Amino acid sequence: MLEQKQLSLFGDKPKYRIVSTAEKRSLLAKEGKSWPVCDCCGIEKQWNTSTSQKAGGNWALRCSVIALGHRNRKTPGTYYYNAAHGIGEPGAKTRASQRRLKDTPGTYRYNQKIKGIDQRMQKYIDGTPENIEYLERVKSTWI
Repeated sequence: MLEQKQLSLFGDKPKYRIVSTAEKRSLLAKEGKSWPVCDCCGIEKQWNTSTSQKAGGNWALRCSVIALGHRNRKTPGTYYYNAAHGIGEPGAKTRASQRRLKDTPGTYRYNQKIKGIDQRMQKYIDGTPENIEYLERVKSTWI
């Protein structure tokens, strides 16, 4: 590591070791402390890693980040607004990621889609209660 004199020449701050979220959680568990929560909403705080802080990171409030995201989704012209409303390139990226989730076997969205298809197909399988109801409904339109 560079000497303090050399660091001051380049204007660089000393780099500290990053503490990951998992490491921070285990350090708190060793001390017998729980993960801190926000006073206003009770949501767990977020640990942001950093090499410029001696602690290896800092705490951030999730509620303020969530509120910022909600504000940006409602403000026309922002990236998140465009993504949420399907406008331009951000909207195309969002649609593509949603399509990937829906069409990739093993994901939750894919499993929900297949389950819905199976439920809708029950009316075409002979002998199922849905099929009997469906045939009765069709026959009642004939009369």
